[in-house]
Amino acid sequence: MNVCEATILESLGTTMSVVVKVHVNLEPPSPGLTAVLKLYDRRFGTTFRREATGPGRDYELYMHTPSIEAAYCDFIRKGNMDPFLQEVEQENQKSILPVAPRDFLDGSPEGTAKYEAVAWHMCQGYYDGETRAYNKLSDLQGKAIPRLYAHVRLTLPQDCIVPCPPDLLERQEARRYFDVKGILMQHVDGYELSALVESETPPSDPERWQDIIQAAVDRAHEVNCRGVRMRDCSIYNVVVDKHSQEPFIVDLAQCVFLEDMYEEDEGSSADEEAEDDNQQGSEGGSADSLVVDPDPEIRYWDSVGAFNNPHAIGGVIQKLLSREKGIKIRTPNYPDYDAIIAGIHQRRA
Repeated sequence: MNVCEATILESLGTTMSVVVKVHVNLEPPSPGLTAVLKLYDRRFGTTFRREATGPGRDYELYMHTPSIEAAYCDFIRKGNMDPFLQEVEQENQKSILPVAPRDFLDGSPEGTAKYEAVAWHMCQGYYDGETRAYNKLSDLQGKAIPRLYAHVRLTLPQDCIVPCPPDLLERQEARRYFDVKGILMQHVDGYELSALVESETPPSDPERWQDIIQAAVDRAHEVNCRGVRMRDCSIYNVVVDKHSQEPFIVDLAQCVFLEDMYEEDEGSSADEEAEDDNQQGSEGGSADSLVVDPDPEIRYWDSVGAFNNPHAIGGVIQKLLSREKGIKIRTPNYPDYDAIIAGIHQRRA
């Protein structure tokens, strides 16, 4: 797809990333289309840049400013960016919790620059993760998830509100730290599942609501079946087409992939680690809760069952309808994870 230009029609959200509805003009003779542009930009995000401000854990938006950008640019200019990001990667590999931008907020220019550096690194990770998920779920595009039209890269102009220094843009190794990556995808004209009873366009027959919820549950499971598990799954990640009343799973930036579990096992001592965990569990009197299965596929489905994305959609909307609207719906049919894991064991036997 060769895009000539895009006009922003509407802002759809700026929580973890910038999401806008756009009209895209294509090279003739292709007609234009309405689409969604999602940008992974470290400078924005009401949730992405929300940080605790005191002992009471009050949160406020850590606004991006020209002085913050100046500290970031100076950090890159001194050649500190690459070594610092290597340290971040090394720490992430050995730590349970990933390095977060807030870890460096100490009021100093260097701390400010490191905040932006980690934020940039996280945005790259979200872009890589979401494009990878769309690739893995190619057969679900246009059916259970929006269709991916194109990958996008924007280079910040020098005449914007916070201009990029020309000396850094001219350096190949530094230029990429000012690129903003994104995706252009299908616009689903509809409403969030969370607004099922508040939207102006849901079906009037509540029995259809049951079908919509079950379809959303099934599609979350279909995503899992393709080796992709969402870390952030909720009723806010489901958009229902107002014409077809078909649900679409959106926001795949934070995912776990089955194939990564296989790669982690190559050359590692997974069996020894599982044995150690079993011994520790036995000593503690609760071995079953600490056993780590050496089979990557079983570990994957164990994690899928623990997160239970289908229930994060169906169970929550069921309770919401009952509590807020007094509407009772049948409990959706959920995947049987024990049966799935038993089937894997049977195949391995």
